[in-house]
Amino acid sequence: MTIYTKLLIVVYFTVGAPATAIIVPVGLAALWASYRKLSMVSFAKVSLLVFFILFILFFALIQLKASSPSEDAIRSVTTGWRYMTPSHENYELAMSFNLAGFKLNHPEGAANIGMLYENGWGVPQSATLAADWYQKAIETGDFRSAQADYQLAVLYENGIGVPHDPSRAREHFAEALRISTSSEFETYHDEEMALLAQEGLRRASFNK
Repeated sequence: MTIYTKLLIVVYFTVGAPATAIIVPVGLAALWASYRKLSMVSFAKVSLLVFFILFILFFALIQLKASSPSEDAIRSVTTGWRYMTPSHENYELAMSFNLAGFKLNHPEGAANIGMLYENGWGVPQSATLAADWYQKAIETGDFRSAQADYQLAVLYENGIGVPHDPSRAREHFAEALRISTSSEFETYHDEEMALLAQEGLRRASFNK
């Protein structure tokens, strides 16, 4: 273990991450400067460059973590959906777990809550609130919910909870079809949803 490594460990456990974030780029720059035999001016420039690169990487990781559903979010939504099925029916727990997943940035949590309101499962039936939650699902996270797009399309197609709007119905049917068949969303590939969205798009196109 080098002196620099020992110093890094001592600094981290003594003053925490902020000071460590300063020591790391300076130390890396010092090693590079020593290897390249750079002047103090060049050393300072290299230090700033390394610090800037590490800062950008750190910020990018924070943004990625903020926009992607965590394991806790996925677990919450999966559990919430299970409590919506006949064999595990418990709509109070379904609402609780799906809401927790939504708050952790998982769009399917909002989509599931929309279904609870649309069907009146454990809550007063409200197509308007259902549409609001489907829209929240579409606007949440770094991927779209095919389920939310499909359900919202059906509401626009029939003018339930939202104004009758065949154009917006087509838009959401098309998006649901794209998501459920695209390799970009392989994790959420759903042949049954794709067939439903395709049929909905056909209806909406015929009735425009």
